[in-house]
Parts: sequence; structure tokens; C-alpha cells
Amino acid sequence: IADVGTGKEAESWDLSGAAVIDGKGGILIPGLINTHCHVSMMPFRTLGDDCADRLRRFLFPLENDAMTRKLVYRAAKYGICEMLLAGVTTFLDMYYFEDEVAKACEELGLRGFLGATVIGQPYGGLEYAEEFIRQWNHSSLVRPLVAPHATYSVSPEMLKKSFDLAEKYDTLYTIHVCEMEHELKKFRTEYDRTPVEFLADLGVLDRRTVAAHCVYM
Repeated sequence: IADVGTGKEAESWDLSGAAVIDGKGGILIPGLINTHCHVSMMPFRTLGDDCADRLRRFLFPLENDAMTRKLVYRAAKYGICEMLLAGVTTFLDMYYFEDEVAKACEELGLRGFLGATVIGQPYGGLEYAEEFIRQWNHSSLVRPLVAPHATYSVSPEMLKKSFDLAEKYDTLYTIHVCEMEHELKKFRTEYDRTPVEFLADLGVLDRRTVAAHCVYM
């Protein structure tokens, strides 16, 4: 944006070569920021939405059976187009084959804070997460980060190792926290803590931590 003002003011501007948009009757706002999504899960949208334990009963099996690099890439392009049409200019994402999401960001011009999911799945390891950071650390649009899946799906040791990786490369650290009722029951039973207290005791809550969902915070 070179300048903003009324049409009369614009007559005195030297905007040679610039596009002029008549925004009368509209609202000019900063770009929206989506602070948590899994953009490539778009093909699974609405599946099992109203079922208990949707993640383990529906989504994990679907991902293991159907998710591929090609699908991650194509679904990311579709989801990014939706965000661009809605005025989103930046998003934070956690998923598998995240380098394919990064390619889609660069092709379509959307800023992405992207993390390869760290979880006990065939394609969710810490080694891939570190390689992704190294590969995309100097992109103008992509900011790699570390993304352990959740308090209930990743061991305490792996949560800490993931945080150490974020500190090593000075990236953000994002994780699902207080997402489901069974998560709270698990931590109260096993640790006599809430998930937030557990993460605090583990030493992984600080300026770089972005907690997602937080339904039962």
C-alpha cells in the first residue's frame, strides 16, 4: 500500500505505475492471521464431526490409509485459496509432509508458519521435523517451526526433545493443549496435573510456545 486517502487527496499523489483501488463503502483492515490449522486435512472436512473421540476413531485411520504427499500438496493449495479469498495473509499449520505445504505457500504467495507434526505415526518423526527446518529456514514466505502433536499423543521425553529443537533453531513451538475431556482425565489420573501444569513443569511453556484449541483451559 503506497498511500490511503480520499479521491480528492489522490489527485496530488505521484503514484505512477501503481494500481489505484476505489474502496468507497468498504473497510480496509490488516490481513487476517489464522493461528492454527491443518490445511491439508481439507479432504476430511465434516467426517465424523459429531462423534466422540473423532481423532482416534476416524482421522488417524484415514490419514494412515489415504494421506500421501500428492494429496497434502493439492489439499494445501485448495485450502490456501480459501484463506486468500477470506483475507487471510498468514497462517500457522501443523501436518505431515509439510514441505509440500511450503511449496504451495510459495506458489500462491501466502505466508506460512509451518511445522511438521511430531507424533508416533509412520511419517511424523523428529528427524523429518529438523530436516524441514533446515530446508526452509531461509524462505521469504515460509517460517518453519516445531510441532509436537499434543500432550496426550506424544511422550514427555519427545515433548522436551521437540522443545529443545525449537530452541536450537529459535523457532516457534506449537502443540494441542486441553483439547478433549479424556486428555484432562488422563493428566489428572497419571500426573495429578492439568495439561498446562504438566507442560509448565516440563519446561516447555515460554515466549515461543503457541498452544492450540485450549477448549478446557
